[in-house]
Amino acid sequence: SIKGQAFDLGPEVKTKESQILFRKDYAQFFTKIEWRGKQSSLLVNFVPEIKNGNPALRINKFTVGTLSLPASILNALVQKELDKQLAGFSAQIATLGRLDSLEMRDGAMILKGTLATGVANGIR
Repeated sequence: SIKGQAFDLGPEVKTKESQILFRKDYAQFFTKIEWRGKQSSLLVNFVPEIKNGNPALRINKFTVGTLSLPASILNALVQKELDKQLAGFSAQIATLGRLDSLEMRDGAMILKGTLATGVANGIR
């Protein structure tokens, strides 16, 4: 798992004790949140995947406190923003090479790909 103290969800939402757990078939993001003085938690299950050499996320569960929203509604609302956030990561990866596949295991996410010629020649 990856643990952190904060995650940016906007100026009105404060987060703490964030973590990402990697499962066999999905990843799970959890954080405690405070919004307008009320405390709750946020849980998002998502499936990371590689599409055309770029990382992509598909949300399959979203829960705030005890309220669970259908993943299809959330995907429609946030997919553009997710894609925008991943674009910077994709551009950085593109300077190194191409992502070919992604494998999920309990406790790990393994990215496999092909190094760009210039990068591969620099590794000895």
